[in-house]
Amino acid sequence: MKLENNLRSDPIRPLVLRIAIPSMLAQFVSVLYSVVDRMYIGNIAQVGSLALAGAGVCGPIVTMLSSVAFWVGVGGSPLISIRMGEGRQEEARRILANCFLLLTGLALALMGVAYATRRPALLLFGASPETLPYAMDYYSCYLTGTVFALLSTGMNQFMAN
Repeated sequence: MKLENNLRSDPIRPLVLRIAIPSMLAQFVSVLYSVVDRMYIGNIAQVGSLALAGAGVCGPIVTMLSSVAFWVGVGGSPLISIRMGEGRQEEARRILANCFLLLTGLALALMGVAYATRRPALLLFGASPETLPYAMDYYSCYLTGTVFALLSTGMNQFMAN
């Protein structure tokens, strides 16, 4: 069964629910991941507070990386909506494919640059000699999944289309 959102003829209330609930759930899972992650890190015996501080230093950098995904998603999603409203489905598909490729390329490039500059970036954002090893470990693990994290964040903007 394929459920499509017809923005011209579907009743507003069910349409909003079908569009908003998946988006809200995706954001909830992302926030829940961060909370649970911090809970586990904070409870590590003897080094939990240092490790938690190290992970906290990574927060602004991770947010900046994620902003690229929002940039592509928020920029491409209205273009697709306009093309779909005009009945130009093929052009909308092409825009979606281009956004996906742009996001993938930017994520790979950012991952490489961020990995190469992780030590100075973490020091710039406040890592101390005590927290730097924990921040480096946490950030390196995060960077391993950067492509997937940015793709899920950026492509989430297209779910309603």
